[in-house]
Amino acid sequence: MQQGTGFPFHFPLITHLSLQRSSLRLAASILMAASILMLMSMATSAWTFFSQFMQRRMVHSLTYRL
Repeated sequence: MQQGTGFPFHFPLITHLSLQRSSLRLAASILMAASILMLMSMATSAWTFFSQFMQRRMVHSLTYRL
């Protein structure tokens, strides 16, 4: 009888924990995707800045030589 009364209390807890775990996994994957996108955008912006800087430097050195 005690097990019968105790079971309904345990079952929602298990489902709640599994839901929490899945939501945590979802949040973690979303955070990972966001961080990857942020890193990619940072890398592209840094690459454009670097390429522009190098082009400017090359043009500057060429004009300086001429």
